[in-house]
Amino acid sequence: MADLGVAYFFKGVTGPGPLVEYAGRLEDTGLSHLFVTEAYNDAMTLLAALAVETERLTLGSGIVNIYARHPYQLANETAVVQQLSDGRFILGLGTGHQEVNVDGWGMDMSKPLSRMRDYLATVRRALDSDGGPLDIRTERYRITGPAVAWVPPQRVPIYLAALGPKMFELAGQAADGVILSMAPIPYIRRMRKLLDDTARANGRDPGAIKIYAFVNTLLRPTREEAIPLLHYSIKSYYRFPYYRYQLKVAGVELGPGGVTDAALDSLAIGGPPEYARDRLDEYRDAGVDVPILAPIGTLPRPAPVDPDLFATFDGLAALA
Repeated sequence: MADLGVAYFFKGVTGPGPLVEYAGRLEDTGLSHLFVTEAYNDAMTLLAALAVETERLTLGSGIVNIYARHPYQLANETAVVQQLSDGRFILGLGTGHQEVNVDGWGMDMSKPLSRMRDYLATVRRALDSDGGPLDIRTERYRITGPAVAWVPPQRVPIYLAALGPKMFELAGQAADGVILSMAPIPYIRRMRKLLDDTARANGRDPGAIKIYAFVNTLLRPTREEAIPLLHYSIKSYYRFPYYRYQLKVAGVELGPGGVTDAALDSLAIGGPPEYARDRLDEYRDAGVDVPILAPIGTLPRPAPVDPDLFATFDGLAALA
């Protein structure tokens, strides 16, 4: 059975308790992965709770914003989740968006690629330190003296949220994989080749570097029912200039109000289960190792979506 995961989203959910309790139900499905976003949430806290309440699911952060935490803090949080999950954790790192980091938090977001390079190197060294005192100095970060006391016995894979080629190249050089979203199939094929070529050029095994793709997914009896709801959801991405730019780079046709109906099919899955399974096979054929289904049906009401969040997850789990 091919690997398949879902991503938790939180709008419309009162408190983390129901999400943690529901995760046990997901383990009884054929799903292999559960990712946690950091939109309106502290991903690492929720992941620690999920690690205790699950036994088989691979857990992942999709993603942790590197501007929100010092790498030493994140290394310690990661060590806790990895120990509690008995080695089932994937640490997904991302730079976030200007609308959050700059406009919302007042942070300096200059040179995000360079910052990610330093952050990745710092977290990797801290996690691989065997509990000894740290002496790590990069262009932006310094950790001298303190240790990561609860270093897990299992190595923690680190994935990078990547949309553009430069971040894929960094992943091919130094990370264990890539997390992407809003990417059409032809673009995924090109980035898969770039990732593999970069890995080979750096003496690494391309087969060991994975691509996880977040795919906006909505199950409905017909495609005609799904299309308007997909537009409703995908439209929320347009407020991020980087996504708009990246869609143009990826060759997605943009109209005055967003993507066209034709382009929508390249960015999301909407329709009956048999159609969704065929589309997921297309993603895998393009080089995606694990599709992560991002449920449409968790938008704030009065959006015209499923009123029951967990019914939405149940439907997606049935695709496994």
